[in-house]
Amino acid sequence: FVRELAITCTDTGVPFKAQRPPYIHAQSDIAESVKQAFEAAKKQFGRLAQFVLVVLPSTDSYLYGEVKRCSDTVIGLPTQCMQVKHLRHPDKQYCANLALKINVKCGGVNSNLGKQMPFINEKPTMVLGAHINHQCSDDGDKPSIAAVVASMDVKMVRHVAAVRVQDSREERIVELKQMFMEQVERFQKVNKIRPQRILFYRD
Repeated sequence: FVRELAITCTDTGVPFKAQRPPYIHAQSDIAESVKQAFEAAKKQFGRLAQFVLVVLPSTDSYLYGEVKRCSDTVIGLPTQCMQVKHLRHPDKQYCANLALKINVKCGGVNSNLGKQMPFINEKPTMVLGAHINHQCSDDGDKPSIAAVVASMDVKMVRHVAAVRVQDSREERIVELKQMFMEQVERFQKVNKIRPQRILFYRD
Protein backbone atom coordinates (compact mmCIF):
# COMPACT_ATOMS: atom_id res chain seq x y z
CA PHE A 1 0.00 0.00 0.00
CA VAL A 2 2.77 2.45 0.91
CA ARG A 3 4.50 1.73 -2.41
CA GLU A 4 1.26 2.42 -4.32
CA LEU A 5 0.67 5.59 -2.30
CA ALA A 6 4.22 6.80 -2.98
CA ILE A 7 3.82 6.20 -6.73
CA THR A 8 0.42 7.91 -6.83
CA CYS A 9 1.66 10.91 -4.85
CA THR A 10 4.67 11.32 -7.14
CA ASP A 11 2.51 10.93 -10.27
CA THR A 12 0.13 13.65 -9.06
CA GLY A 13 2.88 16.16 -8.29
CA VAL A 14 3.45 15.37 -4.62
CA PRO A 15 7.03 14.01 -4.43
CA PHE A 16 7.11 11.07 -2.03
CA LYS A 17 10.75 10.22 -1.38
CA ALA A 18 10.33 7.91 1.60
CA GLN A 19 9.63 4.62 -0.19
CA ARG A 20 10.36 2.58 2.93
CA PRO A 21 9.29 4.57 6.00
CA PRO A 22 9.48 3.06 9.50
CA TYR A 23 6.39 1.21 10.70
CA ILE A 24 5.24 1.47 14.32
CA HIS A 25 2.60 -0.83 15.81
CA ALA A 26 0.54 1.32 18.18
CA GLN A 27 0.12 0.36 21.80
CA SER A 28 -2.81 1.22 24.08
CA ASP A 29 -1.30 4.66 24.73
CA ILE A 30 -2.19 6.35 21.42
CA ALA A 31 -0.36 9.60 22.12
CA GLU A 32 2.83 7.73 22.97
CA SER A 33 2.56 5.68 19.77
CA VAL A 34 2.28 8.84 17.66
CA LYS A 35 5.39 10.21 19.40
CA GLN A 36 7.24 6.95 18.71
CA ALA A 37 6.36 7.16 15.00
CA PHE A 38 7.64 10.74 14.90
CA GLU A 39 10.91 9.76 16.61
CA ALA A 40 11.39 6.66 14.42
CA ALA A 41 11.05 8.76 11.26
CA LYS A 42 13.47 11.35 12.63
CA LYS A 43 15.99 8.61 13.44
CA GLN A 44 15.69 6.88 10.06
CA PHE A 45 15.80 10.00 7.86
CA GLY A 46 18.07 12.16 10.00
CA ARG A 47 15.54 15.00 9.98
CA LEU A 48 11.98 15.80 10.99
CA ALA A 49 9.19 13.96 9.21
CA GLN A 50 6.68 16.04 7.24
CA PHE A 51 3.68 13.94 8.26
CA VAL A 52 2.68 10.63 9.82
CA LEU A 53 0.29 8.22 8.11
CA VAL A 54 -1.94 6.63 10.77
CA VAL A 55 -3.83 3.42 10.00
CA LEU A 56 -6.87 3.08 12.24
CA PRO A 57 -8.56 -0.27 12.94
CA SER A 58 -12.05 1.27 13.01
CA THR A 59 -14.04 4.49 12.83
CA ASP A 60 -13.79 4.90 16.62
CA SER A 61 -13.91 8.66 17.23
CA TYR A 62 -11.85 8.36 20.43
CA LEU A 63 -8.87 6.87 18.58
CA TYR A 64 -9.07 9.51 15.86
CA GLY A 65 -9.42 12.28 18.44
CA GLU A 66 -6.39 11.10 20.42
CA VAL A 67 -4.23 10.92 17.30
CA LYS A 68 -5.20 14.47 16.28
CA ARG A 69 -4.89 15.83 19.82
CA CYS A 70 -1.35 14.54 20.15
CA SER A 71 -0.18 15.43 16.65
CA ASP A 72 -1.74 18.92 16.65
CA THR A 73 -1.05 20.03 20.22
CA VAL A 74 1.96 18.04 21.45
CA ILE A 75 4.14 17.30 18.42
CA GLY A 76 2.96 19.94 15.95
CA LEU A 77 3.13 17.51 13.03
CA PRO A 78 0.36 16.75 10.50
CA THR A 79 -1.17 13.29 10.47
CA GLN A 80 -3.21 11.62 7.76
CA CYS A 81 -5.58 8.94 9.06
CA MET A 82 -7.00 6.06 7.05
CA GLN A 83 -8.92 2.84 7.69
CA VAL A 84 -7.09 -0.49 7.82
CA LYS A 85 -9.53 -2.03 5.28
CA HIS A 86 -7.85 0.00 2.50
CA LEU A 87 -4.44 -1.55 3.14
CA ARG A 88 -5.27 -4.96 1.77
CA HIS A 89 -6.29 -3.81 -1.70
CA PRO A 90 -4.43 -0.62 -2.69
CA ASP A 91 -6.78 1.39 -4.89
CA LYS A 92 -5.37 4.08 -7.20
CA GLN A 93 -8.34 6.42 -6.70
CA TYR A 94 -8.22 6.08 -2.92
CA CYS A 95 -4.48 6.82 -2.97
CA ALA A 96 -5.13 9.85 -5.18
CA ASN A 97 -7.65 11.17 -2.64
CA LEU A 98 -5.10 10.66 0.15
CA ALA A 99 -2.47 12.45 -1.96
CA LEU A 100 -4.70 15.55 -2.14
CA LYS A 101 -5.10 15.60 1.64
CA ILE A 102 -1.41 14.98 2.29
CA ASN A 103 -0.41 17.70 -0.16
CA VAL A 104 -2.45 20.37 1.64
CA LYS A 105 -1.23 19.26 5.08
CA CYS A 106 2.37 19.52 3.91
CA GLY A 107 1.88 23.05 2.59
CA GLY A 108 1.01 22.30 -1.02
CA VAL A 109 -1.81 23.80 -3.09
CA ASN A 110 -4.53 21.66 -4.71
CA SER A 111 -6.60 24.49 -6.16
CA ASN A 112 -6.76 28.25 -5.92
CA LEU A 113 -9.03 31.16 -6.58
CA GLY A 114 -8.89 32.49 -10.13
CA LYS A 115 -9.59 36.07 -11.20
CA GLN A 116 -13.36 35.79 -11.07
CA MET A 117 -13.63 37.91 -7.89
CA PRO A 118 -12.17 41.39 -8.52
CA PHE A 119 -12.85 42.50 -4.94
CA ILE A 120 -10.32 39.94 -3.74
CA ASN A 121 -7.87 40.12 -6.66
CA GLU A 122 -7.47 43.89 -7.02
CA LYS A 123 -5.85 44.50 -3.63
CA PRO A 124 -4.38 42.35 -0.82
CA THR A 125 -7.56 41.04 0.80
CA MET A 126 -8.11 39.05 3.97
CA VAL A 127 -11.33 37.03 4.29
CA LEU A 128 -12.48 36.18 7.81
CA GLY A 129 -15.16 33.87 9.13
CA ALA A 130 -16.37 33.97 12.75
CA HIS A 131 -18.50 31.57 14.74
CA ILE A 132 -19.36 30.59 18.31
CA ASN A 133 -20.01 26.98 19.26
CA HIS A 134 -22.21 26.36 22.31
CA GLN A 135 -22.37 23.06 24.15
CA CYS A 136 -25.65 21.17 24.35
CA SER A 137 -28.18 22.71 26.72
CA ASP A 138 -28.00 19.75 29.11
CA ASP A 139 -24.25 20.24 29.60
CA GLY A 140 -24.80 22.91 32.25
CA ASP A 141 -22.12 25.57 32.42
CA LYS A 142 -19.64 24.17 29.92
CA PRO A 143 -17.87 27.06 28.13
CA SER A 144 -18.58 28.21 24.60
CA ILE A 145 -15.86 28.21 21.94
CA ALA A 146 -15.31 31.25 19.70
CA ALA A 147 -13.27 31.05 16.51
CA VAL A 148 -12.14 33.53 13.86
CA VAL A 149 -10.60 31.95 10.76
CA ALA A 150 -8.68 34.14 8.29
CA SER A 151 -7.15 33.69 4.85
CA MET A 152 -3.39 34.19 4.79
CA ASP A 153 -2.67 34.55 1.07
CA VAL A 154 -4.08 36.25 -2.01
CA LYS A 155 -5.05 32.91 -3.58
CA MET A 156 -7.28 32.08 -0.59
CA VAL A 157 -5.52 28.75 -0.08
CA ARG A 158 -4.05 29.02 3.43
CA HIS A 159 -6.13 29.77 6.50
CA VAL A 160 -5.35 30.21 10.19
CA ALA A 161 -7.72 29.98 13.16
CA ALA A 162 -7.76 32.06 16.33
CA VAL A 163 -9.73 30.29 19.06
CA ARG A 164 -10.95 31.38 22.51
CA VAL A 165 -12.89 29.76 25.35
CA GLN A 166 -15.56 32.04 26.81
CA ASP A 167 -18.51 31.95 29.20
CA SER A 168 -21.26 29.45 28.51
CA ARG A 169 -23.96 30.60 26.07
CA GLU A 170 -22.26 33.98 25.48
CA GLU A 171 -23.50 35.07 22.05
CA ARG A 172 -20.89 37.71 21.30
CA ILE A 173 -17.22 37.00 20.63
CA VAL A 174 -15.77 38.59 23.74
CA GLU A 175 -12.17 38.88 22.49
CA LEU A 176 -13.03 39.68 18.87
CA LYS A 177 -10.76 42.74 18.72
CA GLN A 178 -7.70 40.81 19.94
CA MET A 179 -8.43 37.84 17.66
CA PHE A 180 -8.95 40.16 14.69
CA MET A 181 -5.64 41.96 15.31
CA GLU A 182 -3.83 38.62 15.66
CA GLN A 183 -5.04 37.65 12.20
CA VAL A 184 -4.08 41.00 10.66
CA GLU A 185 -0.57 40.66 12.12
CA ARG A 186 -0.26 37.10 10.80
CA PHE A 187 -1.38 38.23 7.34
CA GLN A 188 1.19 41.01 7.40
CA LYS A 189 3.95 38.64 8.49
CA VAL A 190 3.19 36.24 5.62
CA ASN A 191 2.60 38.84 2.89
CA LYS A 192 4.88 41.69 4.08
CA ILE A 193 1.89 44.01 3.77
CA ARG A 194 -1.29 44.64 5.76
CA PRO A 195 -4.58 43.67 4.13
CA GLN A 196 -5.97 46.54 2.05
CA ARG A 197 -9.44 45.03 2.07
CA ILE A 198 -11.21 42.83 4.60
CA LEU A 199 -14.27 40.68 4.00
CA PHE A 200 -15.86 39.48 7.25
CA TYR A 201 -18.43 36.68 7.44
CA ARG A 202 -20.55 36.24 10.56
CA ASP A 203 -23.48 33.85 10.89
